[in-house]
Amino acid sequence: MSTVVEPSPADNDATPQELLRPAHVPAEADSPPSGPVLRPLLRGAVLAIVLLAAVLLVYGTIVSTLIFDQRQDHLGSAAKSPTPSLAFGDASLTLQIPDLSMNLTTIEGVTVDHLRGGPAREPTGALPGDAGVVLVYGHREAYGAPFEHLDRVAKGTSIYTQARNGPVIKYQVTDVLRRTSIAEWKVPADAKDLSYLLLVTSEGGWFQHDQIVVIAKSLPVSQTPARIADLQTGELSGRAWIAHLGLAVVALLGAVGSWRFLRGRAGNGVRLAAIGAMAVLAIVEVLMALDSLLPLVR
Repeated sequence: MSTVVEPSPADNDATPQELLRPAHVPAEADSPPSGPVLRPLLRGAVLAIVLLAAVLLVYGTIVSTLIFDQRQDHLGSAAKSPTPSLAFGDASLTLQIPDLSMNLTTIEGVTVDHLRGGPAREPTGALPGDAGVVLVYGHREAYGAPFEHLDRVAKGTSIYTQARNGPVIKYQVTDVLRRTSIAEWKVPADAKDLSYLLLVTSEGGWFQHDQIVVIAKSLPVSQTPARIADLQTGELSGRAWIAHLGLAVVALLGAVGSWRFLRGRAGNGVRLAAIGAMAVLAIVEVLMALDSLLPLVR
C-alpha cells in the first residue's frame, strides 16, 4: 500500500525562487531593497548647493556692499586727521570724479583685504602732485564695485585728488584703455617731470583677465581748486550695526531651519555643510556689527 504525501499550504504558496533556494539561505535575501540609496543623497546635495548659492548671493550683493560702505566711513573719518607719514592700511587720499558721482577714500597698499574697503594706492608710486605715476586699483565687481563704471570715463574728464596732508590736485583724462592690461602701458618720458594718475580695475573674473586703465595728467596748480568740495565726512550713520545684526539673526535662523529641514532628507555631512555657510555668514555679520560701533577692521 503506497503512501501519498500532500504538499503543505506553505508549499502551495511558495514561489519558484523559494522552492529552488537552499534551506540555509534566509528568505530576506530575495527581497528587493526598500528604495534607491542615491536618491536621498542626491536630493540632499542639491538642497545644500542651493542653500550655499543663496548664501553666496546674499554675501556678494548685500554683505560685501555693507563692508565696503562701512570701511569707507572709517577711511573717510581717518583721512581728516593729519599724519606725518602713511602706513600700510592707512587712508591715503581722496578721489573724486564728478562725472561718475564718485567720491571715495583710497587705502594705502594693494591687498585683497584692502580692496574690499575701497580703491587702493600702490605705495611704491608717487603721491598726487609729485612727478611720477599715482597708481590706484579698484574693484569692478562686488565690494561696492567702486570702479564699475570706469569705462564710461571719456577723454577730458576731470579727476580731483587730495593726498592726506596734501593739496588738491586736478587731473584731466588723456586716454582710456579697454580690454587691456596694466602691464601693456608704457610710462611716458615726461613722467619724470609731470604727475600722472592711473586708475586700474581689477580683473573681470575667472575667465576675463582684461582691465580698464584710465590715464590722466595733472593740470597746473593755477587751474586747481583750493579744496575738494563735499569731502566725505566719515561720520557713521549709527544704523549700520542694526542691518548687520538683522542679517546675523536671519543667518542663524536659516542655519537652524536648514538643519531641521534636511533631517531625514540628507545625511549629517550634507546638513553640516549647509548650515556651515549660514553660521559663517552669521559670524561675519556679528563682527561687522561690532566694527560699526568700534573700528576693528582697518
